[in-house]
Amino acid sequence: MLADALPAIYKQMKTAKQIIDYIRWNTQISDNNRSHYRLGYYDRVINGIKFFRFSDIDFDKSDNFSLCIKANNITLHIPYHRLRIIYNPDGKVIWKRKSKIKKVKDKNENGQNINK
Repeated sequence: MLADALPAIYKQMKTAKQIIDYIRWNTQISDNNRSHYRLGYYDRVINGIKFFRFSDIDFDKSDNFSLCIKANNITLHIPYHRLRIIYNPDGKVIWKRKSKIKKVKDKNENGQNINK
């Protein structure tokens, strides 16, 4: 979840795109500081989270549905729905996607939980 010490503005934002736009356009965030924000997205190949720096985003080629990431001579288009987490330069989580997976409790025929 969001860290308690973060500005209230982060807590009001609901989507990754809102947070990214805030970081991009806020004049109080220096370019050097902006480059230290890290974003994590779900990679289906490794079945896990991969990270990139805010400075890797090519906003000229990004659109309303995906981010264009340029790193190590590779260009990727990451859909916003695959973003999972955003860290500020201090390493605090400022945005995290809520998991769509819900824990299912197995119950026996008497309604008692069997995986305790």
